[in-house]
Amino acid sequence: MVAGVASGTLATATTLGGPPTVFYLSHRPYLPGAVRDTLVVLNMVRLPLSVLALVVGGVFVVVPGIGWLALCALGGYVVGQSVFHRLDAARYEALVLALLVSAAVTAGLAAVLT
Repeated sequence: MVAGVASGTLATATTLGGPPTVFYLSHRPYLPGAVRDTLVVLNMVRLPLSVLALVVGGVFVVVPGIGWLALCALGGYVVGQSVFHRLDAARYEALVLALLVSAAVTAGLAAVLT
């Protein structure tokens, strides 16, 4: 569960379109579940473009066990669905902002220190 939250947060916070999309959606009258579902759909739309870019660049590699990872991701989505529908919208917005800021700081530090 922790790995899923960290992965989703970092993936959303460090992609080019992630932070503006989250910022836009968090300032709309949407429930946390609707924001989460919108982000998942947007990522699924961008996925083929990412895979295509990796293939064209000659760096696409299929990791052994990817099927298990996909099943775990699907399971995490299903479990997360029930969690997100119980979240208070105001608390969710504060949490999202805190996670985006912490992910941005982490990414910035990683870029400077490496």
